[in-house]
Amino acid sequence: MRSPGGCNRRPCGPLREVGLLASRTGIATGPHPAGALGNGFCRAAAQPVPGCQRLAHPHINEDCAVCEPGYCLDSNHKCLPVEAQPAGDLCGDRCFGQALRPDGFDCAAWPMATMAPSDDEPAGRPEHRHLLRCSAPGVCFQCHDTCDECAGPGPKDCTACPAGHFLLAHGAKDFPQARVHVGTCIRGHNAQGDPAAPAGCPATTVNTGQDVCVACRQDCLTCDPANPGHCLSCMRGFFAWPDGTCSATCPEGMVKDSLAGRCVHCTVDHCTRCVTDNPGVCIACHADRPILFHNQCVDSCPPGYRRSGTACLPCKANCLECDGGPDSCSTCRSGFFLRNDTCHSECGCTHFWDEDTPGAEPGCRICSAACHTCAIRATNCVTCLPGMMLVLPRHAHEDHQCAATCPAGWYKSGSLCKPCTDPKCVGCYGGGNTCHTCAHAHAAFERRECFNPCPEGYYKYDKACLKCGGGCGTCYNGLGIGCITCRVDPNTRIPLVKRMQPGTFDHTLNAQCVSFTTIQAGWGLYFQDQKNHYTVPCPENCAACFVDHPHDPELRTLQCTECASGFVLADDRQTCVRPDAEDSSA
Repeated sequence: MRSPGGCNRRPCGPLREVGLLASRTGIATGPHPAGALGNGFCRAAAQPVPGCQRLAHPHINEDCAVCEPGYCLDSNHKCLPVEAQPAGDLCGDRCFGQALRPDGFDCAAWPMATMAPSDDEPAGRPEHRHLLRCSAPGVCFQCHDTCDECAGPGPKDCTACPAGHFLLAHGAKDFPQARVHVGTCIRGHNAQGDPAAPAGCPATTVNTGQDVCVACRQDCLTCDPANPGHCLSCMRGFFAWPDGTCSATCPEGMVKDSLAGRCVHCTVDHCTRCVTDNPGVCIACHADRPILFHNQCVDSCPPGYRRSGTACLPCKANCLECDGGPDSCSTCRSGFFLRNDTCHSECGCTHFWDEDTPGAEPGCRICSAACHTCAIRATNCVTCLPGMMLVLPRHAHEDHQCAATCPAGWYKSGSLCKPCTDPKCVGCYGGGNTCHTCAHAHAAFERRECFNPCPEGYYKYDKACLKCGGGCGTCYNGLGIGCITCRVDPNTRIPLVKRMQPGTFDHTLNAQCVSFTTIQAGWGLYFQDQKNHYTVPCPENCAACFVDHPHDPELRTLQCTECASGFVLADDRQTCVRPDAEDSSA
């Protein structure tokens, strides 16, 4: 019978093969984040590993790629103090028992004794790859059973893998002819855990060709196959910059795209700051075009407006220049004359001076019936008939119009209808910045902006984005048990754990999200990836469990590893029974 306790729990679901998590005791000796290790779950980030200068895969395991001076790399890619090793175990930058070396092996002549670039032209040729494990023809290391070809004796010294496997590269050495990757042979991983999806490299690595999986940079989820150092999308809480790095913030002129995990440019020219997840709405402009006017960055205000800080305020009706203040006017539009800082029409109240109609002589023409007075065009109202509202345009080239009530997307301000700040807002107040009703398929977020879908941590209800309850990242409703995905713990930077519903393995159903510190007996690991952790209720009387083959419906089983007090594990490894019941069945 399997002994109870966490030592038999399987870590990290589908990435267990590549060592996504150290054992419960941990490989690293540095401090671990609270609750980040144990119960089969992964830590939030790589921890300090003694003697290691650079980890091979900081998001997958704690194998070292390069050791610090005074340390040597063993066959399991761990760094050991050189002074503590028997003299005969040192072989270049490596250290392993002499029993692994064939008779007559000369470490000084071994091409892979160090990973520093080499000018040995023949050694890097593909037809000579089999000699990388040799110090001379016929004096070669025996490859590990998991490798097709290798550069050393360990399971992590493979250079080529059997068919259907991928080389998870731990390091590389450059030769004049080519770069040689060295690593572990692993099974391919199905995207999103879907067994029907084609196998590929695990997340945070990229296939650079010939089924070689190379690590992306720190905090990177997907990267460029031609340049793994260039990140395309980042892990949750980080955003890819144009230079391929990941950061929790975005550079000037860009804004976070939460769904894509990257920074995108504000779509308004010369805009330095725009609305998160809405790059088409500018809120600040660059110094060369400092004025924000109708969601455009300009260097000066158009005719009929005066500058006030970084905004343009309208002059009085028919006034072209009013730099002296809102009640002053120095220049009037064509067809108007200036008297006492006010522009009066040369055409009378119901007509306007027209000099823009093609093929027509400049002169006075009648305003549209909708206007009381107009300017420039018959449909561009300056004042309205009694009981009508003057609707200010959203864009400078559009007409001022008259209407009985403010249209959708505008709000009432005295006798004026002014446009809401967010163009996707159809109802607003508070100077246009507070949105209470959004356009079709959009929802109001904190009465400021309109989103489709709602930002993480909110859900759509009655055209509003309401805050999810509990630890939800996305949710069906505001209840703490309505989570679709879980949010990231701000202290540990790891996702909360989703407790799945009893009797099902459908992780898309709504459930509760809890922190690592609140995981209790009776729950076991289903599976996890870089953004999600899932647990399932254990069988009756079972204190600890896990899901075996979580992504294969035909083989998937709930395995118990530890029983409640007074019960023992049955032979089926799935149920807990009383000792007398097991004895009687025997």
